[in-house]
Amino acid sequence: MDDIYSPLHAIGFTFNYYGTNYSQVVIGANGTLDFNASDAGGGDPWPIGAVLLGNSSKFNNICGPWCDIDIFYTGSPVGTETYSTDGVAPNRKFVVTGCACSMFSCGTQLTTSQIILYETTNIIEVHIAQKPVCSTWNGGYAIVGVQNATGTAATVAPGRDFPSVWTIPPTEAWRFTPTGGGTSYTVSSIPYAPVPLASSLVYWYNASTGAYLGTG
Repeated sequence: MDDIYSPLHAIGFTFNYYGTNYSQVVIGANGTLDFNASDAGGGDPWPIGAVLLGNSSKFNNICGPWCDIDIFYTGSPVGTETYSTDGVAPNRKFVVTGCACSMFSCGTQLTTSQIILYETTNIIEVHIAQKPVCSTWNGGYAIVGVQNATGTAATVAPGRDFPSVWTIPPTEAWRFTPTGGGTSYTVSSIPYAPVPLASSLVYWYNASTGAYLGTG
């Protein structure tokens, strides 16, 4: 799909985002999770021309990362987007993974990332395995961060806001931890440790250099 929000999906537990409880979420084709039920099935904006704070394109969204992705760029599927609820209450996880999805206008450049929502703690994690720069489209911009429903509060990973242009690997991961009764977030760098698909192989990389080590 290209520039489209999914239907509403059940999270599987109650998740508090910026002080509001949600049981459903919308998955954006451009690397985001959206808590606005009214956006389900609608267009997912791709242009990035301003910082996340106050950016009306991504009110009430988690960007992980937000960039212009098109898994049908060549006319057939390129990459996959999957979601699941894993674990046992009260420590379940809602996991959304975009695996080897093509960048719009740069179909051979692929993005792989994962957003994890944690039950009870309401922590958010973003794990990024690869995120190239498509310099010929949208300025190569991408944003990793969270923003509330009105655009009055946002937290962005260091160096991952407009107009920074950045690339992965080496892999990276960020944790957004709610503070102030859940009305704001802090962000910290954490080890890259996504939840693997049950049917997938595990790919090992050097944490310092990003060099591929092996599979198993």
